Amino acid sequence: MNSICSRCARAVLWLSLYFVAFAHAAAPEAEVKRQAHELLLAAVDANTPGIVILVTRGDEVLFRGARGRADVELDAPLLPGDVFRIGSNTKPFTAAAVYKLSEQGRIALDDPLSSYLPTFPNAAHVTVAELLCHTSGIKDYTETEGYFDAAIRADVSTSQLVDVFKDLRVDFAPGTDWKYSNSGYVLLGAIIEQVTGKPWHAAIKELLTNPLALNNTTYDDGSALIARRAAGYSVDAGGHTVNAPYMSMSQAAAAGGLVSNADDLFHWMSALHSGKVLRADSYRRMTTPAALPSGRTGDSACGLAALRVGGEAAFEQVGRDPGFMSETLFLPKSKIGVVVLTNTDSPHTDISVLAAKLAATALGRPYPQRRPVALKQTQMQALAGEYQRAQGGRRTILVREGRLYTHRDGGMDHVLRAASENELYFDEVLDYFTVTRDASGTVTALEEFANGEQPPLHSPKLGDAKERPQR
Repeated sequence: MNSICSRCARAVLWLSLYFVAFAHAAAPEAEVKRQAHELLLAAVDANTPGIVILVTRGDEVLFRGARGRADVELDAPLLPGDVFRIGSNTKPFTAAAVYKLSEQGRIALDDPLSSYLPTFPNAAHVTVAELLCHTSGIKDYTETEGYFDAAIRADVSTSQLVDVFKDLRVDFAPGTDWKYSNSGYVLLGAIIEQVTGKPWHAAIKELLTNPLALNNTTYDDGSALIARRAAGYSVDAGGHTVNAPYMSMSQAAAAGGLVSNADDLFHWMSALHSGKVLRADSYRRMTTPAALPSGRTGDSACGLAALRVGGEAAFEQVGRDPGFMSETLFLPKSKIGVVVLTNTDSPHTDISVLAAKLAATALGRPYPQRRPVALKQTQMQALAGEYQRAQGGRRTILVREGRLYTHRDGGMDHVLRAASENELYFDEVLDYFTVTRDASGTVTALEEFANGEQPPLHSPKLGDAKERPQR
């Protein structure tokens, strides 16, 4: 069985050499177009709510395409320039506006919230920087039970929205942990309003979108006519397309109230990551995850998620509103950008995975195309067990009715495929595992490649799996 270990070592070496060899071998435009077109066709049906994809490298558009319907009832086709609600892709604009005001001396990032909103509970102990990087501990108001049933329909001012969550119990003491919080970005919008004397979206327009000529990026107040705005859709319990529930964008505020289109978002990402928006020190701070007392860093930077694609540093943001989803992904070193927009909040395709695949292809380092193989019952049973995850918690692998399943810490079961007895993967995400064995062939650990990226995270096997009632 030592040959198995040596094969794994050779595979890791091959992958390392692969990334080195292709470090500067960007894919030809034709290959990017081919894959983008295939993914577009697979993502949606032509007669359903649709999807827009834009892939760029530098100033060059490698692919711009759309499929599906902008308005299903009117049978209006979706076009690449159509406008969508972008949800949390609003947050990078809000964060950049705060940094811009900081550069002007109008906001101090390390000031307490009480300097701007003195009546907010515990405001003296929460900083602007903690709001930006989701380390404030202020509870996300969208988690309030029943919030999406009725509250989202009402038009509110920023101060009225702050009143919704100001007295909610905090998740943790400020600066001690990380948790994504829409509330923090509503408060940033309130700070912007306080120091500029203008609505948060008017300040963003003056500071960012007007100077960058982002003419399709604006606030959706529900009454203004917005040219080429796509209608939003959901899917009901029976799998049928339905109109998305109404949501006042005042309820999303500076956390998610903007609309935009693919080209504007590309130009926005390009400008932000090339030094055309912020000074170098501000940009560095915005794109650096916060350090926590535990020694780990937060799960995202300030208004952006930091990750790796094809071995290269990247930044992304995912947005979701009733009826819409958005994904922006940018690799600053290679200047590769991907924008994916949908006018359904229930796309069949994971748009983050789709964007990562396109970026990796444009980079010249495409993710492997795996095909499942059938394992013997004894091979599957050898893999079954509990594993200690490097990030904390446990992963369980089970064999049920001739298939492998896995879940983390009591979560939902997911089907686990096998490319071989020593490589496991998912259909729906890029994560995969290689299997470590001892000299006798006994499984001792999994090496987890989160988002399909190096380096692997070591998960030693603890023992046999404990079956639980099926859900």
